Formats: sequence, C-alpha cells, structure tokens
Amino acid sequence: MDHTTGLGRQTAELHALLISHRNIEEHPKGHSKYVLRYRTACGHEVAVEKRAGTPLLYFTRSLAEGRINDLAPDWLPGSKTGRNSNLNTLETFRNKPLARLRVTTLDTARRALDACVSG
Repeated sequence: MDHTTGLGRQTAELHALLISHRNIEEHPKGHSKYVLRYRTACGHEVAVEKRAGTPLLYFTRSLAEGRINDLAPDWLPGSKTGRNSNLNTLETFRNKPLARLRVTTLDTARRALDACVSG
C-alpha cells in the first residue's frame, strides 16, 4: 500500500521536499499509515507525522540540538508519553529524546534540513 497518496497539501509538499533532497532517501521500512519515514546518507532517521494541517518533522534530539534551536522546536523526552507511538518503529527514535518541528512553511523545513542533514 502506498501511504503517500491522499496526503494533505502541506504534508505532500514536505514529502516532495524530503525525497528530492540529495542526502535523504525513503526509509527501507517504508512509510506507515501515520508516519512518513526517511533516512539520511549518514544513517540518521527523520520522520514526518501525517496530520491535517501543519505537519510535524522529527529528528533525534542529538542530531538537532544546537542546529535548529532558532526554529523553536519542541524538545520531547525519551518516554512513551506525549508523542506519537508510531515514531518508535524507527530504531534511533525508540525511547530517545526527539526534536519536533512544526513546519509552517517549506522554508522552515529547508532550514532544518540544511542544518541537520546537508553536508
């Protein structure tokens, strides 16, 4: 099943940005009903929570901290509460602190990607 069909406009635009990035590929696990999953050329995992309206972009906190602080991410603890449980399908996200970024514009996503995965 193709979990990228029927995405909301903002999520579809973010997905297109991610798959066109030279350092990002779709994750070997594929996408799920609730989360789009990606992997960087360096092996870092990135996810997008599919939702109506503003999509949420996730990085591990260890990757994002100090790189996207000016974009005002939410810093999530490495617990099972307060976050989408579907993120735990990614090994580096499971019970690890995460950075959650509300992608209100594609420029915000580009800046985060440039800071975290370009190189």
